[in-house]
Amino acid sequence: MFVDDLHLFCKGDVKSIFIIMETFKRFSSTSGLTINSEKSDFYCNRMSQHVVQRVLQGIGFKKGELPFKYLGVKISHKRLTKINCNVLVDRMIARIRGWKSRKISYSGRLILVKSVLSTIHNHWSQIFVLPVSIMDRIQALCKTFLWEGSDNYSRSPLVAWNVLCMDNEHGVLGLTDSKIWNYATIGKLVWWVTSKQDHLWIKWVDHIYLKGTPWFQYEPTTYSSWAWRKVCQIKTMFQNGYTNGLWNGDIKEYTISSGYNWLLQNTGSKVPWFKIVWNRYNVPKWNFTMWLVQQKRLLTLDRLRKWGMDVPIECFLCGQAPEDHQHLFQQCRFTQQCLQLLANWLGLSSGLLLKPECHLRLRYLSAYARKVCSDAVVGLYYRIWRCRNVCRLEGYVPTPTLLVLQIQEDCNRQIQGCFKGYMKHTDSDWNRLRNINI
Repeated sequence: MFVDDLHLFCKGDVKSIFIIMETFKRFSSTSGLTINSEKSDFYCNRMSQHVVQRVLQGIGFKKGELPFKYLGVKISHKRLTKINCNVLVDRMIARIRGWKSRKISYSGRLILVKSVLSTIHNHWSQIFVLPVSIMDRIQALCKTFLWEGSDNYSRSPLVAWNVLCMDNEHGVLGLTDSKIWNYATIGKLVWWVTSKQDHLWIKWVDHIYLKGTPWFQYEPTTYSSWAWRKVCQIKTMFQNGYTNGLWNGDIKEYTISSGYNWLLQNTGSKVPWFKIVWNRYNVPKWNFTMWLVQQKRLLTLDRLRKWGMDVPIECFLCGQAPEDHQHLFQQCRFTQQCLQLLANWLGLSSGLLLKPECHLRLRYLSAYARKVCSDAVVGLYYRIWRCRNVCRLEGYVPTPTLLVLQIQEDCNRQIQGCFKGYMKHTDSDWNRLRNINI
Protein backbone atom coordinates (compact mmCIF):
# COMPACT_ATOMS: atom_id res chain seq x y z
CA MET A 1 0.00 0.00 0.00
CA PHE A 2 1.03 3.60 -0.62
CA VAL A 3 0.57 6.85 1.23
CA ASP A 4 -2.24 7.96 -1.11
CA ASP A 5 -4.32 4.81 -0.53
CA LEU A 6 -7.77 5.28 1.00
CA HIS A 7 -8.76 3.45 4.19
CA LEU A 8 -12.41 3.34 5.26
CA PHE A 9 -13.61 1.88 8.57
CA CYS A 10 -17.10 0.86 9.65
CA LYS A 11 -18.99 -1.59 11.82
CA GLY A 12 -18.75 -5.23 10.79
CA ASP A 13 -22.35 -5.58 9.59
CA VAL A 14 -23.86 -5.82 6.12
CA LYS A 15 -25.85 -2.60 6.41
CA SER A 16 -22.86 -0.37 7.22
CA ILE A 17 -20.72 -1.88 4.46
CA PHE A 18 -23.42 -1.53 1.81
CA ILE A 19 -24.01 2.10 2.82
CA ILE A 20 -20.33 2.80 2.08
CA MET A 21 -20.57 1.04 -1.27
CA GLU A 22 -23.69 3.01 -2.17
CA THR A 23 -21.80 6.20 -1.38
CA PHE A 24 -19.02 5.10 -3.72
CA LYS A 25 -21.54 4.48 -6.50
CA ARG A 26 -22.95 7.99 -6.13
CA PHE A 27 -19.42 9.41 -6.17
CA SER A 28 -18.63 7.44 -9.34
CA SER A 29 -21.76 8.58 -11.14
CA THR A 30 -20.92 12.20 -10.31
CA SER A 31 -17.17 12.25 -10.93
CA GLY A 32 -16.72 9.41 -13.43
CA LEU A 33 -14.09 7.77 -11.16
CA THR A 34 -14.60 4.12 -10.28
CA ILE A 35 -13.06 1.69 -7.81
CA ASN A 36 -10.48 -0.76 -9.12
CA SER A 37 -11.71 -4.01 -7.57
CA GLU A 38 -8.46 -5.83 -8.37
CA LYS A 39 -6.48 -3.41 -6.22
CA SER A 40 -9.01 -3.20 -3.38
CA ASP A 41 -9.07 -5.43 -0.29
CA PHE A 42 -11.65 -6.13 2.40
CA TYR A 43 -10.40 -6.73 5.97
CA CYS A 44 -12.59 -7.91 8.81
CA ASN A 45 -12.40 -9.19 12.36
CA ARG A 46 -14.87 -11.19 14.44
CA MET A 47 -17.43 -11.44 11.66
CA SER A 48 -19.32 -14.69 11.00
CA GLN A 49 -18.33 -16.59 7.89
CA HIS A 50 -21.71 -16.33 6.15
CA VAL A 51 -21.75 -12.53 6.65
CA VAL A 52 -18.25 -12.29 5.20
CA GLN A 53 -19.26 -14.33 2.14
CA ARG A 54 -22.35 -12.19 1.59
CA VAL A 55 -20.28 -8.99 1.80
CA LEU A 56 -17.61 -10.29 -0.60
CA GLN A 57 -20.26 -11.25 -3.17
CA GLY A 58 -21.87 -7.85 -2.87
CA ILE A 59 -18.78 -5.61 -3.08
CA GLY A 60 -16.60 -7.65 -5.46
CA PHE A 61 -13.37 -7.16 -3.45
CA LYS A 62 -10.94 -9.89 -2.43
CA LYS A 63 -10.50 -10.68 1.26
CA GLY A 64 -7.22 -9.50 2.79
CA GLU A 65 -5.48 -11.05 5.77
CA LEU A 66 -4.35 -9.27 8.93
CA PRO A 67 -1.74 -8.06 9.61
CA PHE A 68 -1.03 -6.14 6.41
CA LYS A 69 1.84 -3.79 5.68
CA TYR A 70 1.27 -0.06 5.28
CA LEU A 71 4.02 2.60 5.09
CA GLY A 72 6.59 0.04 6.22
CA VAL A 73 4.82 -1.15 9.40
CA LYS A 74 2.49 -4.01 10.22
CA ILE A 75 -1.16 -3.04 10.80
CA SER A 76 -3.11 -5.47 12.95
CA HIS A 77 -6.05 -5.58 15.35
CA LYS A 78 -3.94 -7.59 17.83
CA ARG A 79 -0.95 -6.65 19.93
CA LEU A 80 2.37 -6.35 18.17
CA THR A 81 4.32 -9.58 18.63
CA LYS A 82 7.95 -10.56 18.35
CA ILE A 83 7.22 -12.34 15.06
CA ASN A 84 5.75 -9.13 13.57
CA CYS A 85 8.92 -7.20 14.46
CA ASN A 86 11.52 -9.76 13.42
CA VAL A 87 11.88 -7.88 10.13
CA LEU A 88 13.74 -5.13 12.04
CA VAL A 89 16.22 -7.65 13.44
CA ASP A 90 16.68 -9.22 10.00
CA ARG A 91 17.49 -5.81 8.49
CA MET A 92 20.14 -5.17 11.14
CA ILE A 93 21.72 -8.60 10.68
CA ALA A 94 21.84 -8.10 6.90
CA ARG A 95 23.61 -4.76 7.38
CA ILE A 96 26.12 -6.19 9.85
CA ARG A 97 26.98 -9.16 7.63
CA GLY A 98 27.57 -6.76 4.75
CA TRP A 99 30.13 -4.87 6.86
CA LYS A 100 31.69 -7.93 8.50
CA SER A 101 34.41 -8.47 5.89
CA ARG A 102 35.64 -4.86 5.83
CA LYS A 103 37.81 -4.91 8.99
CA ILE A 104 36.25 -1.74 10.38
CA SER A 105 37.91 -0.10 13.39
CA TYR A 106 36.17 0.61 16.70
CA SER A 107 35.58 4.23 15.71
CA GLY A 108 34.13 3.20 12.34
CA ARG A 109 31.78 0.75 14.02
CA LEU A 110 30.75 3.42 16.50
CA ILE A 111 29.72 5.73 13.65
CA LEU A 112 27.77 2.91 11.95
CA VAL A 113 25.97 2.03 15.19
CA LYS A 114 24.99 5.66 15.76
CA SER A 115 23.99 6.54 12.21
CA VAL A 116 22.61 3.26 10.83
CA LEU A 117 21.88 0.43 13.28
CA SER A 118 20.31 2.63 15.96
CA THR A 119 17.98 4.26 13.44
CA ILE A 120 16.55 1.21 11.65
CA HIS A 121 13.73 0.85 14.18
CA ASN A 122 12.98 4.60 14.54
CA HIS A 123 9.99 4.61 12.17
CA TRP A 124 8.33 1.74 14.02
CA SER A 125 9.22 3.26 17.40
CA GLN A 126 7.27 6.43 16.65
CA ILE A 127 4.09 4.39 16.06
CA PHE A 128 4.22 1.42 18.46
CA VAL A 129 5.74 0.45 21.78
CA LEU A 130 7.91 -2.39 20.50
CA PRO A 131 8.14 -5.71 22.41
CA VAL A 132 10.85 -5.79 25.08
CA SER A 133 12.42 -8.89 23.53
CA ILE A 134 12.87 -7.05 20.22
CA MET A 135 14.41 -4.00 21.90
CA ASP A 136 16.79 -6.27 23.83
CA ARG A 137 17.76 -8.00 20.58
CA ILE A 138 18.34 -4.64 18.85
CA GLN A 139 20.61 -3.46 21.66
CA ALA A 140 22.43 -6.80 21.70
CA LEU A 141 23.17 -6.52 17.97
CA CYS A 142 24.44 -2.95 18.36
CA LYS A 143 26.64 -3.99 21.29
CA THR A 144 27.98 -7.10 19.54
CA PHE A 145 28.81 -5.21 16.35
CA LEU A 146 30.56 -2.43 18.26
CA TRP A 147 32.86 -4.77 20.18
CA GLU A 148 33.04 -7.81 17.86
CA GLY A 149 32.39 -6.43 14.37
CA SER A 150 29.85 -9.20 13.70
CA ASP A 151 26.39 -10.37 14.78
CA ASN A 152 27.72 -13.28 16.87
CA TYR A 153 28.34 -12.66 20.56
CA SER A 154 31.50 -14.37 21.82
CA ARG A 155 32.95 -12.34 24.73
CA SER A 156 32.05 -9.80 27.37
CA PRO A 157 32.13 -6.14 26.24
CA LEU A 158 34.85 -3.84 27.53
CA VAL A 159 32.23 -1.37 28.84
CA ALA A 160 28.60 -2.04 29.83
CA TRP A 161 25.96 -0.89 27.35
CA ASN A 162 23.89 1.17 29.82
CA VAL A 163 27.02 3.17 30.62
CA LEU A 164 27.72 3.82 26.92
CA CYS A 165 24.28 5.42 26.48
CA MET A 166 25.12 8.48 28.57
CA ASP A 167 26.29 11.59 26.72
CA ASN A 168 29.89 12.48 25.81
CA GLU A 169 30.26 15.05 28.59
CA HIS A 170 29.91 12.26 31.15
CA GLY A 171 32.81 10.38 29.61
CA VAL A 172 31.01 7.85 27.45
CA LEU A 173 30.07 7.40 23.79
CA GLY A 174 26.62 8.99 23.64
CA LEU A 175 24.90 5.96 22.10
CA THR A 176 21.11 5.70 22.05
CA ASP A 177 19.23 3.47 24.48
CA SER A 178 16.63 1.95 22.16
CA LYS A 179 14.07 1.24 24.89
CA ILE A 180 14.16 4.77 26.31
CA TRP A 181 14.09 6.25 22.80
CA ASN A 182 10.95 4.20 22.05
CA TYR A 183 9.29 5.54 25.20
CA ALA A 184 10.33 9.10 24.33
CA THR A 185 8.82 8.86 20.84
CA ILE A 186 5.50 7.58 22.22
CA GLY A 187 5.77 10.41 24.76
CA LYS A 188 5.04 12.75 21.87
CA LEU A 189 1.57 11.22 21.62
CA VAL A 190 1.14 11.84 25.35
CA TRP A 191 2.06 15.48 24.73
CA TRP A 192 -0.47 15.77 21.90
CA VAL A 193 -3.26 14.58 24.18
CA THR A 194 -2.06 16.80 27.03
CA SER A 195 -1.94 19.94 24.89
CA LYS A 196 -5.05 18.96 22.87
CA GLN A 197 -3.30 19.30 19.52
CA ASP A 198 -5.45 19.88 16.45
CA HIS A 199 -5.23 16.32 15.08
CA LEU A 200 -8.02 14.03 13.95
CA TRP A 201 -6.58 11.24 16.11
CA ILE A 202 -6.73 13.47 19.23
CA LYS A 203 -10.38 14.33 18.56
CA TRP A 204 -11.18 10.65 18.08
CA VAL A 205 -9.38 9.68 21.32
CA ASP A 206 -11.22 12.40 23.26
CA HIS A 207 -14.58 11.26 21.90
CA ILE A 208 -14.10 7.49 22.20
CA TYR A 209 -11.83 7.05 25.24
CA LEU A 210 -11.48 10.16 27.43
CA LYS A 211 -15.05 11.49 27.19
CA GLY A 212 -14.20 14.56 29.26
CA THR A 213 -12.04 12.75 31.84
CA PRO A 214 -8.82 14.63 32.75
CA TRP A 215 -5.96 12.99 30.86
CA PHE A 216 -3.70 12.21 33.83
CA GLN A 217 -6.63 10.81 35.83
CA TYR A 218 -7.86 8.56 33.03
CA GLU A 219 -7.42 4.78 33.30
CA PRO A 220 -7.97 2.60 30.21
CA THR A 221 -10.52 -0.20 30.35
CA THR A 222 -9.77 -3.82 29.59
CA TYR A 223 -11.69 -3.40 26.32
CA SER A 224 -9.35 -0.69 25.06
CA SER A 225 -6.97 -1.54 22.23
CA TRP A 226 -3.51 -2.74 23.16
CA ALA A 227 -1.89 0.27 21.43
CA TRP A 228 -3.96 2.70 23.50
CA ARG A 229 -3.17 0.86 26.73
CA LYS A 230 0.54 1.16 25.91
CA VAL A 231 0.19 4.92 25.39
CA CYS A 232 -1.48 5.16 28.80
CA GLN A 233 1.40 3.22 30.38
CA ILE A 234 3.91 5.63 28.87
CA LYS A 235 1.77 8.51 30.20
CA THR A 236 2.59 7.50 33.79
CA MET A 237 6.33 7.74 33.02
CA PHE A 238 5.99 11.37 31.94
CA GLN A 239 3.41 12.48 34.50
CA ASN A 240 6.00 14.11 36.78
CA GLY A 241 7.44 16.00 33.82
CA TYR A 242 4.33 18.13 33.32
CA THR A 243 3.57 21.20 35.42
CA ASN A 244 0.43 23.22 34.68
CA GLY A 245 0.31 21.78 31.18
CA LEU A 246 3.94 22.76 30.47
CA TRP A 247 6.54 20.18 29.67
CA ASN A 248 9.49 20.12 32.09
CA GLY A 249 8.34 23.27 33.88
CA ASP A 250 9.32 25.93 31.38
CA ILE A 251 9.58 24.31 27.95
CA LYS A 252 6.44 25.05 25.98
CA GLU A 253 6.66 22.15 23.53
CA TYR A 254 7.66 18.55 24.04
CA THR A 255 10.40 17.18 21.81
CA ILE A 256 11.60 13.60 21.53
CA SER A 257 15.16 14.59 22.47
CA SER A 258 14.00 16.45 25.60
CA GLY A 259 11.84 13.48 26.60
CA TYR A 260 14.73 11.08 26.01
CA ASN A 261 17.12 13.14 28.14
CA TRP A 262 14.49 13.49 30.86
CA LEU A 263 14.00 9.71 31.02
CA LEU A 264 17.73 9.00 30.77
CA GLN A 265 18.57 11.36 33.66
CA ASN A 266 22.32 11.77 33.33
CA THR A 267 23.22 12.05 36.99
CA GLY A 268 26.96 11.44 36.74
CA SER A 269 29.52 14.21 36.95
CA LYS A 270 31.04 15.67 33.81
CA VAL A 271 34.59 14.56 33.08
CA PRO A 272 37.26 17.19 32.36
CA TRP A 273 38.78 15.33 29.40
CA PHE A 274 35.76 14.92 27.10
CA LYS A 275 36.73 17.94 24.95
CA ILE A 276 40.13 16.37 24.30
CA VAL A 277 38.80 12.96 23.36
CA TRP A 278 36.08 14.32 21.06
CA ASN A 279 38.12 17.10 19.47
CA ARG A 280 37.17 17.41 15.78
CA TYR A 281 40.85 17.65 14.77
CA ASN A 282 41.51 14.14 16.10
CA VAL A 283 41.68 11.07 13.91
CA PRO A 284 38.52 9.09 14.82
CA LYS A 285 40.33 5.87 15.73
CA TRP A 286 42.59 7.87 18.05
CA ASN A 287 39.48 9.08 19.89
CA PHE A 288 38.28 5.58 20.69
CA THR A 289 41.66 4.43 21.95
CA MET A 290 42.03 7.56 24.10
CA TRP A 291 38.54 7.00 25.48
CA LEU A 292 39.42 3.41 26.44
CA VAL A 293 42.58 4.73 28.14
CA GLN A 294 40.55 7.16 30.23
CA GLN A 295 38.10 4.38 31.11
CA LYS A 296 41.00 2.03 31.95
CA ARG A 297 39.48 -0.64 29.72
CA LEU A 298 42.37 -1.49 27.38
CA LEU A 299 43.50 -5.10 27.58
CA THR A 300 46.72 -4.45 29.48
CA LEU A 301 48.65 -7.33 31.05
CA ASP A 302 47.32 -6.75 34.56
CA ARG A 303 43.72 -7.10 33.33
CA LEU A 304 44.52 -10.23 31.31
CA ARG A 305 46.14 -11.86 34.35
CA LYS A 306 43.03 -11.09 36.44
CA TRP A 307 41.03 -13.09 33.89
CA GLY A 308 43.33 -16.09 34.46
CA MET A 309 45.38 -15.78 31.27
CA ASP A 310 49.02 -16.90 31.30
CA VAL A 311 50.78 -13.73 30.08
CA PRO A 312 54.02 -11.96 31.10
CA ILE A 313 54.00 -9.36 33.87
CA GLU A 314 56.63 -6.82 32.76
CA CYS A 315 55.91 -3.92 30.41
CA PHE A 316 56.84 -4.76 26.81
CA LEU A 317 58.25 -1.27 26.14
CA CYS A 318 60.62 -0.89 29.09
CA GLY A 319 60.65 -4.28 30.86
CA GLN A 320 61.13 -2.58 34.23
CA ALA A 321 57.73 -2.77 35.94
CA PRO A 322 54.38 -4.60 35.75
CA GLU A 323 52.19 -3.30 32.96
CA ASP A 324 48.97 -1.49 33.83
CA HIS A 325 47.29 1.67 32.55
CA GLN A 326 49.09 4.02 34.91
CA HIS A 327 52.52 2.59 34.17
CA LEU A 328 52.08 2.26 30.39
CA PHE A 329 50.79 5.79 29.79
CA GLN A 330 52.54 7.74 32.54
CA GLN A 331 55.42 5.98 34.31
CA CYS A 332 57.03 3.93 31.53
CA ARG A 333 60.47 5.23 30.56
CA PHE A 334 59.62 4.98 26.85
CA THR A 335 56.40 6.96 27.39
CA GLN A 336 58.17 9.65 29.38
CA GLN A 337 60.75 10.12 26.63
CA CYS A 338 57.98 10.48 24.05
CA LEU A 339 56.12 12.93 26.30
CA GLN A 340 59.23 15.09 26.66
CA LEU A 341 59.87 15.20 22.90
CA LEU A 342 56.22 16.00 22.19
CA ALA A 343 56.17 18.69 24.90
CA ASN A 344 59.25 20.32 23.35
CA TRP A 345 57.50 20.39 19.97
CA LEU A 346 54.33 21.94 21.40
CA GLY A 347 56.12 24.36 23.72
CA LEU A 348 54.53 22.86 26.85
CA SER A 349 55.86 21.07 29.89
CA SER A 350 55.64 17.29 29.98
CA GLY A 351 53.79 17.57 33.30
CA LEU A 352 50.85 19.17 31.51
CA LEU A 353 50.72 16.32 29.01
CA LEU A 354 50.51 13.76 31.81
CA LYS A 355 47.15 15.35 32.67
CA PRO A 356 45.77 16.09 29.20
CA GLU A 357 42.86 18.20 30.43
CA CYS A 358 45.21 20.76 32.03
CA HIS A 359 46.48 22.38 28.83
CA LEU A 360 42.91 23.30 27.87
CA ARG A 361 42.94 25.84 30.71
CA LEU A 362 46.11 27.62 29.52
CA ARG A 363 44.91 31.11 28.63
CA TYR A 364 48.03 32.05 26.68
CA LEU A 365 47.16 29.43 24.07
CA SER A 366 44.52 30.26 21.47
CA ALA A 367 41.52 27.96 20.94
CA TYR A 368 43.17 26.65 17.75
CA ALA A 369 46.45 25.89 19.54
CA ARG A 370 44.66 24.06 22.33
CA LYS A 371 42.89 21.85 19.77
CA VAL A 372 46.19 21.05 18.05
CA CYS A 373 47.71 20.16 21.43
CA SER A 374 44.74 17.90 22.14
CA ASP A 375 45.22 16.25 18.75
CA ALA A 376 48.88 15.58 19.49
CA VAL A 377 48.20 14.17 22.98
CA VAL A 378 45.50 11.80 21.73
CA GLY A 379 47.81 10.74 18.89
CA LEU A 380 50.57 10.02 21.41
CA TYR A 381 48.38 7.73 23.50
CA TYR A 382 47.22 5.92 20.36
CA ARG A 383 50.80 5.47 19.10
CA ILE A 384 52.03 4.20 22.48
CA TRP A 385 49.31 1.57 22.58
CA ARG A 386 50.07 0.57 19.00
CA CYS A 387 53.82 0.33 19.73
CA ARG A 388 53.06 -1.84 22.73
CA ASN A 389 51.05 -4.26 20.56
CA VAL A 390 53.72 -4.34 17.83
CA CYS A 391 56.36 -5.08 20.45
CA ARG A 392 54.25 -7.88 21.92
CA LEU A 393 53.66 -9.53 18.53
CA GLU A 394 56.89 -8.76 16.65
CA GLY A 395 59.40 -7.76 19.35
CA TYR A 396 60.16 -4.42 17.65
CA VAL A 397 60.14 -1.08 19.50
CA PRO A 398 60.63 2.15 17.51
CA THR A 399 62.70 4.98 18.93
CA PRO A 400 60.82 7.79 20.75
CA THR A 401 62.10 10.25 18.13
CA LEU A 402 60.59 8.22 15.27
CA LEU A 403 57.29 7.85 17.10
CA VAL A 404 56.98 11.61 17.74
CA LEU A 405 57.85 12.34 14.09
CA GLN A 406 54.98 10.05 13.06
CA ILE A 407 52.65 11.94 15.40
CA GLN A 408 53.74 15.28 13.91
CA GLU A 409 53.07 14.01 10.38
CA ASP A 410 49.66 12.65 11.39
CA CYS A 411 48.69 15.91 13.10
CA ASN A 412 49.83 17.97 10.13
CA ARG A 413 47.81 15.84 7.73
CA GLN A 414 44.72 15.82 9.95
CA ILE A 415 44.73 19.59 10.55
CA GLN A 416 45.13 20.27 6.82
CA GLY A 417 42.03 18.19 6.15
CA CYS A 418 39.89 19.59 8.99
CA PHE A 419 40.77 23.29 9.21
CA LYS A 420 38.47 25.64 7.35
CA GLY A 421 38.18 29.39 7.46
CA TYR A 422 40.46 32.30 8.28
CA MET A 423 43.49 31.81 10.53
CA LYS A 424 44.74 34.54 12.86
CA HIS A 425 48.30 35.83 12.50
CA THR A 426 49.17 34.57 15.97
CA ASP A 427 48.03 31.07 15.04
CA SER A 428 50.00 31.23 11.76
CA ASP A 429 53.15 32.15 13.71
CA TRP A 430 52.44 29.32 16.15
CA ASN A 431 52.16 26.91 13.18
CA ARG A 432 55.44 28.07 11.63
CA LEU A 433 57.33 27.42 14.84
CA ARG A 434 56.09 23.83 14.76
CA ASN A 435 56.34 23.23 10.98
CA ILE A 436 52.58 22.87 10.58
CA ASN A 437 51.61 23.73 7.03
CA ILE A 438 48.01 24.70 6.23
